Amino acid sequence: MRKLLFLLFTFSISFADVFFYDVKNESISFKVGKEAKADFDFGKTFFWKGNFFTRFRASKSTYTETDRLIGFPESRRSTTYDQVEFEFYPVGYTKKGFNISAGLNYIRLKRLEFGYVHFPPELNGEWVAFENRVKVNLLRPSISTEYRTGIKNIGFYGYIQGFFKSSGSIEQETIFKPIVETTGKNEGDVNSDFSYKAGGAISINFKVISLSIFSEYEFLDVKYDLAVLDVRDNTFFFNRTKVRTEERTTRYGGIIGFPFIKNSPYIGFYIQKLEVKDKDTGSKSTLDNKYIVFGFLF
Repeated sequence: MRKLLFLLFTFSISFADVFFYDVKNESISFKVGKEAKADFDFGKTFFWKGNFFTRFRASKSTYTETDRLIGFPESRRSTTYDQVEFEFYPVGYTKKGFNISAGLNYIRLKRLEFGYVHFPPELNGEWVAFENRVKVNLLRPSISTEYRTGIKNIGFYGYIQGFFKSSGSIEQETIFKPIVETTGKNEGDVNSDFSYKAGGAISINFKVISLSIFSEYEFLDVKYDLAVLDVRDNTFFFNRTKVRTEERTTRYGGIIGFPFIKNSPYIGFYIQKLEVKDKDTGSKSTLDNKYIVFGFLF
């Protein structure tokens, strides 16, 4: 079975920070990939008296890919990821371009995988239809630090976000018909060791236009159980297997903003590269995506 891609869609850099505008209370952005699905990212900051603030962010993303099972040329597989993410930082402090805040990060990931495969003669030679449904919930304590500065009309922004060791839940149902009559079911824990994100941006801001380039790097270490198809003496069955993975995600791109227009619209693009490594076998897989992003700052 395919390894889970937990943070396939998360994007932490606020585009208000990318442009180095004056602090904005609210922002909303959309991104469109090769499937023309418009995903969204919404953020809002509430400022208190003095230098304290509260921050909230919500995002939803969907991605579908189609490929073949490795080692089985007569096969086809479609996989859809549906992810919702919430971040809530109840207390933050800002002074002279430096921000620090602490809170919680919640991710709900659903994955639907289905298709068919023709097994070779030594594995009974049958045509098999399969379906695999996985749901993951992960709640992580988080601390975030940011710093922004500038020289005349050039702005610099950087941040580090750490996620402490945490756990969540995983639910799975999988079927392989007609070779296995029963449904494979699995309920267990997802464990995440300390993970982090880091990123930055450089922008040049004029009265009528803002130009920016940005990059972001993310590391995630997770452990979980999956029900996988196994075979012994030409008999197929589901076997519960422990999985340990490291995920490394790199994102970079460019944005053009129009601060002279009401609500400060912007448009741009970014490229995302995800590498997943199985810590037990050492095997690696990569997934590259390109996105167009657009939105508004309020």
